[in-house]
Amino acid sequence: MNLTHAINSGKLDEKVLDERVRNVLKAVEKAQASGIIEGAPETTRDTPEDRQLLRRTAAESIVLLKNENGLLPFAKNKKVSSTM
Repeated sequence: MNLTHAINSGKLDEKVLDERVRNVLKAVEKAQASGIIEGAPETTRDTPEDRQLLRRTAAESIVLLKNENGLLPFAKNKKVSSTM
């Protein structure tokens, strides 16, 4: 299915598409403004500040799910874990 058909059939709202495209273009602009050359070799940084930021980001990103009222499709007799 192409975008024109999806919009014409009502499966995709044109305003939603516009917003998504706008978000992608903003990301491209930010990447270009960063001064990092496209295709440049990757480098690493290992400073105490970077480690602190990474630890804080990881800690704030942890999500624990509580399956109240059985809303999540988990088997009641099994434990579920997920890692990234």
